[in-house]
Amino acid sequence: MTIPNTSRPTLKQVAQRAGVSQATASKVLNGRADVSTETRERVLRVLDQEGYQARGIRPSAAGHRRVTALFDSVTSQYASLILEGMIGAAAAAEIDVNVQLTPPGFADPSRKAARAWVHENSTSVGVIAVTSSLPSEVIQTATRLKLPFLTIDPADDHQADLVSISVTDWTGARSMADHLLHLGHRRIGWVGGPTQSTPTIERFRGYRSALEKAGIPVEPEICRNGPYSFEAGVEAGAALLALPDRPTAIMAANDAIAFGVMEAARRAGLSLPADLSVGGFDDIPQAEWVTPKLTSVRAPLVGIGRLALETILALSEGKEPPSHHIQLATRLMPRESTAPPRDAHS
Repeated sequence: MTIPNTSRPTLKQVAQRAGVSQATASKVLNGRADVSTETRERVLRVLDQEGYQARGIRPSAAGHRRVTALFDSVTSQYASLILEGMIGAAAAAEIDVNVQLTPPGFADPSRKAARAWVHENSTSVGVIAVTSSLPSEVIQTATRLKLPFLTIDPADDHQADLVSISVTDWTGARSMADHLLHLGHRRIGWVGGPTQSTPTIERFRGYRSALEKAGIPVEPEICRNGPYSFEAGVEAGAALLALPDRPTAIMAANDAIAFGVMEAARRAGLSLPADLSVGGFDDIPQAEWVTPKLTSVRAPLVGIGRLALETILALSEGKEPPSHHIQLATRLMPRESTAPPRDAHS
């Protein structure tokens, strides 16, 4: 059956085109599990082809506009500060923020859950993604539906046309490495996040650039990668500090990792910063709560959230951003966790 040539196909027409009942098409649209794999794929394909948008409250309806914010987690200070910025900007714009966690199966190779999620959120003004798992099918489906999409600290930079907001990762990491070098450190370890993460890659490049300029080779044995977590910092820190020729300073790709490295040093009986200097990245509030206070690279996380909300609203109004890859400046915040190495005093 051929769907009539209308500007917005109905769910009934999509169901007819897919050869299923309207109830089954509705189940697919709402992510219900009681649909066969073959049927789900067929309905999703028609939804994509027809550019179907869920009916109901339209984004332009007064008092009902909303932006969907997609997070892997909202428990970290990193996420909560970005969300704080979004909510503040949303209140000023009189728009709601619909916070969602990355759904189960989002990164499944079949991409069914990811595509269905986009259709479920197609009545939003736009989507802001703060996630390490963003399948290309999500972007493709959003593009077909003309649903504005923006990422914060994107996991990769393969989507050249996708609007993203991040910070000057390379410059920030370079400033931290330069700081440690100026203090007299020559054996500086590195603990990064996931190896495929663009922020980790750029921060590592900044670290490497500073060392190379100082004529110091990057030593793989004192470089580690893992999740952006406290536990990863403890594990990597313990491994680095157990080396016969351990680093006198360690740079971490974020503050959570840095806190873990500090805990590993404490467990090893080391004194900070006399025995080990530690530097972080993001400068979340806890950086000033720990002992010693953490030297970190400040990223304007609240500002990122605010700008993301303002940018997605502009995109929804058809306005072109000044750049598809917006970067906000970072700033080194020297504190008590970094000092000259012991041998610098002798």
